[in-house]
Amino acid sequence: FHYVAMDFGGHGLSSHYSPGFTYYFQNFVSEIRRVVAALKWTQFSVIGHSFG
Repeated sequence: FHYVAMDFGGHGLSSHYSPGFTYYFQNFVSEIRRVVAALKWTQFSVIGHSFG
């Protein structure tokens, strides 16, 4: 197994989004998809906590 701990934009040590770019759930999904594509994964699971 491989594990990736993501730090979404505007959270933790990540930079904030650009002005006018909103913190919607869909944007977080887009960030996950970019990571999955970069790692060339064909299968993955998402585990999260404290998401409101």
